[in-house]
Amino acid sequence: MLIIGRDLTLLVYFLILNNKSSIAITNSSDSLKNTKSVVLGGDHLTPITFSVTAVYYLKMTKMWDLIIFNEERQKYLYQRHMAKMKENEERLKKNRGYRVSRSKENPITIYSVNGNMLIECSIPCQFKISECSETADVILSMTDSHDYQKKHSRQARAVISLEPDLIDSTDMLDKMDIIIGFPKYAEIPINYFYGMKGDKPMEELMGLNAEITLPVWPDYKSKAIASTFISNCWAWQRNKYVEDLQAAGVTIDHFGGCTFGKQRASASNEKAKEQANYPFILAFENSLKDDYFTEKYFQGLQTSKSIMIYLGSKRIEDYAPTNELYYIHALDYSPIELASYMNYLLENQEEFMKYLTWKKKGEILKSFKELEKYDFTNTEKWICRTCEHYHKFYDFTENK
Repeated sequence: MLIIGRDLTLLVYFLILNNKSSIAITNSSDSLKNTKSVVLGGDHLTPITFSVTAVYYLKMTKMWDLIIFNEERQKYLYQRHMAKMKENEERLKKNRGYRVSRSKENPITIYSVNGNMLIECSIPCQFKISECSETADVILSMTDSHDYQKKHSRQARAVISLEPDLIDSTDMLDKMDIIIGFPKYAEIPINYFYGMKGDKPMEELMGLNAEITLPVWPDYKSKAIASTFISNCWAWQRNKYVEDLQAAGVTIDHFGGCTFGKQRASASNEKAKEQANYPFILAFENSLKDDYFTEKYFQGLQTSKSIMIYLGSKRIEDYAPTNELYYIHALDYSPIELASYMNYLLENQEEFMKYLTWKKKGEILKSFKELEKYDFTNTEKWICRTCEHYHKFYDFTENK
């Protein structure tokens, strides 16, 4: 029998899981021999732990390279942030008595490619496209293609992005005074919390304090046990994990534009309603970078009878700390291990229920309400925070 491609990969995983000692570990995997887990992080980064079988999978699929790259970028962002804080404090100490007086007639101006509005903030602030960039207080870039040369001594350069490519260009970030984006070490952190928006209170959206009963699922051996809503088909690491999970025997219905070789379940836009029909919700991000999480994370927690399986940053719990089980992180398992665990939970529903009881307490709600402050769809809030940051650290008269 000729074994090729994914079948060969899955055979290797099977052998590793069932008889680790029979596998010859060579080259970059030498450090995994006789190791139960691998820990990254430390110092200012929260430690994150991977099982040895998960690391095997991540190395074989090249995802481990992304995770190591991410660790280096987090160190860079932290060092840059600390250097900026030091510069800001020194500038503040030097110029404390020479701050510019602001009013509606003399607001802080942010030059951008779109937008033209005066915003009510603690410091008068205005988005302007009609004003020449040479006189603006803040130049706001949305790509790395802009001229970064400052036009006057008080001018600050800022970049805004919610996508993970933002942190890849250190040359660009080195030239910026203010980062407005998803990294926790940005001067103005913002996120995709908008996935929680709606007419209902957050407690109701999250199904908190609702009656939690043992869910009765149909015959999962003949029906799909998980769902996806994925439309960006270019995120190879996400695609790879979904494909390998399917190859390991997990049946999945796909509602987005990416169907992974299967027929599309439907073109439904009622995400929460459709997800509630499956024991497991695959909330898979298009990036594994730290601090990057989208509406998928929040929406995957909204049903009261499904377990979210999350693929994304391993430090997601930095944003929602709790001692309770409330989701499964895909990177804690290889696809074969995860497929086995999903079947185990379906066959042992008391264990399944342990992932739902957190909704009775609602402790995690405090973390979500804290994140809501950084929702990027509340444009006025992040613009105000940018102007306040500029006024505190950059807004000083040139003639002293």
